[in-house]
Amino acid sequence: MNGIRGPDAPTIRRMVRARGGVVARVEALPDGEVAYHVELPTHRSKVDLLGDLATWDARLPAIRRLAELASAGARTPAEAAAAMQRYVQDRVRFAGELGEVFSPALYTLLIGAGDCDDSARVLAAMMRSMGLRARLQTLPEGDGAPLHVAAQALVDGRWRWYETTLRARPGEHPVDAARRLGVRVRPDLVG
Repeated sequence: MNGIRGPDAPTIRRMVRARGGVVARVEALPDGEVAYHVELPTHRSKVDLLGDLATWDARLPAIRRLAELASAGARTPAEAAAAMQRYVQDRVRFAGELGEVFSPALYTLLIGAGDCDDSARVLAAMMRSMGLRARLQTLPEGDGAPLHVAAQALVDGRWRWYETTLRARPGEHPVDAARRLGVRVRPDLVG
């Protein structure tokens, strides 16, 4: 079961149904937010729902303004994507969570913390708001439960990684970045 903060109830229910899931329960949170606990049939459907939520975030004027601010002065899509990656790396510190909660991009930026799916969602939303093709990609690939999610953008005709939970370089695979930075990598992340 995953928790979602974000769009209004009808929008959440529509998104979850489109991915073959159901909203199992709704919970009022102490901060006045509402969390939707959902059940989805596959790990891929969870990642696809996260992508749907990033698309919803991308329509918010505040996300567009932040993306414009982050990429000001960029002359190419590659420079814009790299600038937005740095912006998220600088503003969202990695923080684990109990259970899985998909937080809206603005909430993640407001609190300045989130897990990998939160920071990847922020970056994908920012990129999409600027017209870049962006997607969320998991590690490892295959039938197992994903251990990590990061954003990718289609730049110069190629899908490139834009990892945000550590100081990865633009286009650098998350595992390669972790190794370069001396972060221990789980063997099951290496394909």
